Amino acid sequence: HDSNIFLQNKDERSETITAVSPGVELKFGQRSRAGGRLSYEVAFTDYANDAGPSAWLGKGGAEFRYDNGRTTLDAVATYQQLEQGTRDTASVAGNALLRRTVTAVDVSGETALTAKSSIESGVKLDWTRYRRPGLVGGSNLTVPVKVYLAVTPKLAVSTGFAFDKFAPQGLGEGSQGAFYNVGLRGNLTEKLGSNFSVGYRTRDFARGLSEGFWGFDGSFDYQATAKTSMTLGLSRDFLSSASGESLRSSSYSLGFATTPTLHWQFAGGISYRLIDYGPRVFVAMPGVLLDGGREDSYQDYNLSATYIVNSWMRLTTAWTQRRNRSNDAAFDFTSNVFSILVGFQF
Repeated sequence: HDSNIFLQNKDERSETITAVSPGVELKFGQRSRAGGRLSYEVAFTDYANDAGPSAWLGKGGAEFRYDNGRTTLDAVATYQQLEQGTRDTASVAGNALLRRTVTAVDVSGETALTAKSSIESGVKLDWTRYRRPGLVGGSNLTVPVKVYLAVTPKLAVSTGFAFDKFAPQGLGEGSQGAFYNVGLRGNLTEKLGSNFSVGYRTRDFARGLSEGFWGFDGSFDYQATAKTSMTLGLSRDFLSSASGESLRSSSYSLGFATTPTLHWQFAGGISYRLIDYGPRVFVAMPGVLLDGGREDSYQDYNLSATYIVNSWMRLTTAWTQRRNRSNDAAFDFTSNVFSILVGFQF
């Protein structure tokens, strides 16, 4: 049940949603150097108050991993059809749900150079396509390269470079950029782990504009007890909006997961995001481009509890609250989502 399904600041509309999602998963190579899995599911979604049309939404994934002790190779591909409102589209969708397709491919490999050093590289691609004309999805390409040097048996420092390219959906011009960074990977203490990079990000536009700022990306994991873990996620990066603006986004999240008994699992988290809207550069629009001046702060709170009935059945109940606050009050909204999931696996 969503208390504000269209994420509007007035005339909020609630909706009760029912989804039935059959799927299949195939795992292979679990005890060999190479292994992975394939999965696909289809969700039939129905809206009690007709907020959106009933629809079949597909979701698929593929994973592959190879490890011979010196070289590792990881590949992940995902595909998902979505029909929902998001913070990024609430200002342009109005009282409508937006259909979009998100596809992503992430391939990375790492090999040892010496006993204490290694090099990692890969390619990341993702595509977002909106069915509604006038909305700006696009494709992102990232090519990262990192060199790691071990300073202790469990901790390594890194230096790296990443090339980024964004091509918007439609007739707009794109951008390219870079991330020059240093970082840490491994255990800082017995219970605290890190995979974090900080450095300088740049973004150059086809129209001759350019931007740059200090950015960061990564996480810190803390194993509080044998059954409880916490994760702090941090990111400051360039993004794009569904209206075609260039965004500066700073995200901070803190989550926990605990399994106090064999039958119960609990999880929750808080996330906070600051978004600065820049010029609308990713659309076919002549003339002088000005900074939009819009600034948003977005908060997300979530809690969930799962009861594992047996090896093939589980029950989950969850609550999420989403809040957006902007210097333009027209973009403010609050939404509460309560959900119950009954899952079967054979």
